[in-house]
Amino acid sequence: RNINRLYKTNRQHFAKSKNRPIFQTINTTPFLMVAPSVRLYSNLSTEDPSKQQHAFKEFEKLIIKDREDKSLQRYLIQVMGEKDFLSAKIHLMVKHKRWRNVKSTIREMLRNDVNLNEQGYVAVIRFLSKKTMAHSESIRAFDVIKGRMEKDNIKKSTYVCGCMFEFFRYRKRFVEAKELMDEMVVEETRLDSFCYTQLVHLFRKDIDMVDYLYSLSGMGLGNIYLFNALLKVYSDAGQIDKIDYILNDMDDSGVDYDIYTYKVVLAAYIRKGKYDLVDTLLFYMANENLKLDRELCGILVKYYGMMHDLDKVENYLQKISHHKLGYDADLYSSIFSALSNFKDIALVQKWEEHMNSYSGKFKFNSNLYTSLICTFSEVGDFDKVAHYYNKMYDA
Repeated sequence: RNINRLYKTNRQHFAKSKNRPIFQTINTTPFLMVAPSVRLYSNLSTEDPSKQQHAFKEFEKLIIKDREDKSLQRYLIQVMGEKDFLSAKIHLMVKHKRWRNVKSTIREMLRNDVNLNEQGYVAVIRFLSKKTMAHSESIRAFDVIKGRMEKDNIKKSTYVCGCMFEFFRYRKRFVEAKELMDEMVVEETRLDSFCYTQLVHLFRKDIDMVDYLYSLSGMGLGNIYLFNALLKVYSDAGQIDKIDYILNDMDDSGVDYDIYTYKVVLAAYIRKGKYDLVDTLLFYMANENLKLDRELCGILVKYYGMMHDLDKVENYLQKISHHKLGYDADLYSSIFSALSNFKDIALVQKWEEHMNSYSGKFKFNSNLYTSLICTFSEVGDFDKVAHYYNKMYDA
C-alpha cells in the first residue's frame, strides 16, 4: 500500500526520470485497480458504521472470487457476532451461487451444532431446495434445520414459510406442505403470492387443490409468477375456460403478459384447436416488444405448419438462425411436425441434414423420433421410417 501511494504521489517525476525505481518493473495494475486481499482490520474501530459497511462489501467481493481473508473475517465476527456473521456468509454464498462452498459450510455447521439467525436459516433452506445435494441428505439436513429453528424460537414468518414451501415443492413433500398450511392457519400467518406460487407448482396435478388455492389467493395477491403457474396447470389440464378467466384477472389486476404467458396460453389454444383465439393472442403479442426465444419460435413454427403457411414457417426459421437461438430436440420436433404438412421431401431432407450437423450438440428424445417417423411416413420415405424407428428402439 505504501509503494502504491509513493508511486501515485511521484508518478510524473518517475515518468521523466531515466533511473526508474525497481518496483516500477512490477505490474502495478493489481495494486491500483483491485483492493488487496490482506488488510489489517483488527486495528479498525468496531463502532464506525462506515468502516463496517466497507468491510462487509470487501467480504462480499472475496465471496464472489472464492477467496478468504482471515483478518477481515475476525473483524466482522467481532463486529457482528459469530452467529450473524455465519448467517450473512451463507446468505452471500447462496446469493452468488457458490454451491460448493455453501455445501461444505452447511455440513460443518451441522457437525459443530452452530446456530444461525433467520436470514441464515432461510438461506440454508433455499440452498437445500436446489438439486446440488443428494435428496436423502437434503431431507435430513432440512429436518435438523427445522428442529434448530424451533429451538431458537425463530418465528415462521410469511417469507420463511414461503421458502419452506419452495423446499417442499422441489423435494415433492406433499404431506409436510399441508401440515405447514394448517399450522399457518392456526397461527394466523398470512400467505403471500410467493407462498401460493410454490403451492400451485407443488399441487399442479391436483386440480381441486389448485382451484382452492386460487380462490384463497384472490386477484389482489396475483403477480406474474403466480398467474403463470396457474396458467401452466390449467393449460396442462386443457381447461380453456379457466385460462380465459385468469387472463381476465390479469387484465383487471394490471399485470402485463410476459413471454412465458404467451407460450403457455398459445400451446393450450393450439392443442385444443382454438385457432381464432390463437390469432387474437398473436395480434396482441405483435404489439408487445417481446424478445423471441427458442421455445416460442418452436410453437409458432408448428402452428403455421398446421395452417399450411410455408412463408410464416420459413420466416420464423430465419429468425431462429438470425437471433442465434440455437437448436435442440424439441425445436427440431416442432420443425419436422410443421414440414409434415407440406409433404415436400426435398425440404424434409434439407432439415434432416441440418439436424445431423447439430446432432452432437443435443440429445434425441421420444418427441423428435416420433416427429421424424411421422414426417418421413408422410413424404413416403419408408427406409427413413425404419431407420428412425430402430434408432428409437435402441435408445
